[in-house]
Amino acid sequence: MSNYENGSGQMPGLVRLGRIADRWLSGVEWATMILGCCALAAVMLILFFDGTLRYLLHRPLTFAMDLVTLYLLSTALLLTMSYTLRQGGHISVDMFAGMMSPRVRVLLFGASLLVAVPFIAIIGYELTVQSWDSWTRGEKLIGLHAFPLWLSRAIVAASFVVLGLRVVHLGLFNFLSGLTGDASLAYPIETHPEEEGI
Repeated sequence: MSNYENGSGQMPGLVRLGRIADRWLSGVEWATMILGCCALAAVMLILFFDGTLRYLLHRPLTFAMDLVTLYLLSTALLLTMSYTLRQGGHISVDMFAGMMSPRVRVLLFGASLLVAVPFIAIIGYELTVQSWDSWTRGEKLIGLHAFPLWLSRAIVAASFVVLGLRVVHLGLFNFLSGLTGDASLAYPIETHPEEEGI
């Protein structure tokens, strides 16, 4: 085992701050995951009832597709991005990761996340502004059902805000861990190479 892996909390205050932030973000991510699961269940139920009513009684749910595409799919897929990142569920190309020392791997992982932060921040900011503008203007979907458009934008904006906070957290603490050699600062992401094997 290298000195890095044996690292014993050289910066206890920073380690504690990281743990508090991780606990808080994990709570938010758990809530977003529950919302995402409920949205996915709602998609399945709505589409089941829409199909059943459409073909058996010739009376489809006229709001089904708008509700699913505007709100439920983005809730199910995007609101869960941060949770998925923390659990290591995103696709990763770790062909060279095994060749690196743990310290270099954590340093590069943190650096790559920190590079992504400005882009995620811009997306989150722009979507927040768009959803606010849409809400103040009272924009609604043109069609049979006038669903508010701000809510669909707000769901996507919230998704990127939570993802951005998690990316800052993981990026900063992993980068500092690699930089200082203090393994207790790192938040490694579990990868499952056996699932990615061909």
